Amino acid sequence: RIDSAISRIEEELKVKSEEMLEKFGISSVVKELEDVKVKILRNKDRLESNRREIERIDGIIEKLKAIRRSRMGYSKGVQAILKLNKPGVYGTFADIISTPKEYKVAIEVAAGKHLQDIIVENEKVAIQLINYLKKEKIGRATFLPLNKIKRRDLGREKRLLLSRPGVIGVASEIVDYDPRFSNAVSFVLGSTVIVDSINTAKEIGIGKVRMVSIDGDLIEESGLMIGGYYSESGVLDSTELEIKEYERIKEELIEEINFLEVEKKQLEKKLKELEELAEKEEEELVELKKSREELEKKLAELKSKREELFEKKSELEEEANKLRIERARVEAETEKYKMEVEKFGKVEYVDEDPSLLEKRIREIKHELNKIGLVNMKAVEEYEKFKNEFDELKKKYEKIVEEKKAVVDMIDRIEARKKEVFFDCMNKISFFFNEMFKQLTGGSARLELEDPNDLESGLIIKANPSGKRVLNIDAMSGGEKALTALAFLFAIQRYKPAPFYVLDEVDAALDKVNSIKVAKLIKELSKKAQFIVITHNDATIKEADRVYGVTMRNGESKILGLELPEVS
Repeated sequence: RIDSAISRIEEELKVKSEEMLEKFGISSVVKELEDVKVKILRNKDRLESNRREIERIDGIIEKLKAIRRSRMGYSKGVQAILKLNKPGVYGTFADIISTPKEYKVAIEVAAGKHLQDIIVENEKVAIQLINYLKKEKIGRATFLPLNKIKRRDLGREKRLLLSRPGVIGVASEIVDYDPRFSNAVSFVLGSTVIVDSINTAKEIGIGKVRMVSIDGDLIEESGLMIGGYYSESGVLDSTELEIKEYERIKEELIEEINFLEVEKKQLEKKLKELEELAEKEEEELVELKKSREELEKKLAELKSKREELFEKKSELEEEANKLRIERARVEAETEKYKMEVEKFGKVEYVDEDPSLLEKRIREIKHELNKIGLVNMKAVEEYEKFKNEFDELKKKYEKIVEEKKAVVDMIDRIEARKKEVFFDCMNKISFFFNEMFKQLTGGSARLELEDPNDLESGLIIKANPSGKRVLNIDAMSGGEKALTALAFLFAIQRYKPAPFYVLDEVDAALDKVNSIKVAKLIKELSKKAQFIVITHNDATIKEADRVYGVTMRNGESKILGLELPEVS
């Protein structure tokens, strides 16, 4: 109604200008000048109106997206990223696709958790957002960088299945989307075929290709099958169509604004030219300008009133959107309460005025307060708790008995362990002393640092002939080698092995001790096999077989020699 009044006054303004021009015989230049000014006013008014409308549509789209996200149950991480409005972030996978109503369930099941994946321009944007989530400790999100994500299209053999009866098509070809998101849509839906029922999937062959039925049964290429009753999640609800419609209107308005901007520049250029030509006729247009100014003033008042009404309209629409969001919240809570009520089985509902029920509740509470606190089940509860206490007491006494038995068993095991350990150590110590005496003519023994602690260190004490008792750390290199060999041979006597490998054990020994060790090894070789690596002639002489390794022309050569037995 206001718009029509403005148009009417603009028309009156034009007519008035024509009348004044005709009355005063004003030139055609001035007439054309006034026409251009009227067109410029209309142009500016239309531009302002379109821009305000775009702002209003942007607000509606954002609120519709908020309603949609509240129904989807986006994770905290996804919600936080979307609120940033960061360049290079195009929204969730659910935001970039438009799905026909009859295939919504199939697309929801086929996409699954990917519906909340965030589409980004490249991997740099994804890394920045991941670091943001880590820094703020908000949560996690999945990103699909358009420059890196790989397509998942059906091969030639699998596409032959599309001609089978009951096959509807490839999921990525069912939905609508912007071509720049092609890789992301192919990655999520490109390898999934939509069929009319699970029976069709069975006829095609379970495991041949990933399939989803219209009612939500999913058959993976691995053979995994998921199905049953499926309730729509609301991810791809009607708000999607509303958003698409508002975005279409917004694009039309933007195109019109671009056209009007071009037209405005042309009119302003023409106005400037006409004003230069009409300077000489300025005096004759005084009355015309006065009349025009009155109309323009009235026009401005109407525009101001229209602006107020537009703002009021925006406020009402905003309030309506708030009510829609509140309704969605209440519906969600209602569903939640319905589920809680169903847990209690059959519930009797009272169809009365809530105020009367509240009044009745207050009266009942007042009566209960008069009665005071009375536990009518005290005796019954006492008997119940007494029985529970008796049962627990029996269990406790049984556990105490079992604990005592376990402790006794542990003590017996510990005693047996010490007995076996000290028996082993004493025998090895005895053999060690014999071997050490045979090699050096002295004596040696083994001791624990703490006789009461089996896990304490083992002390080797040796007394070479003609010397006081020494700790192994205070011995010379040759003495240490003899002591170590005596200890090794002592262990061998306690628990023999089939063969032994000794690597240059006589390297630190003098001639006399080398001969002693060689003869001892020769004696022990009667019961076990010894492989000895050595450069010592005394040791080599006692061997049954000798193998020499030489280098000739860059190659290792092995020479074997079997020595004759000496009677």
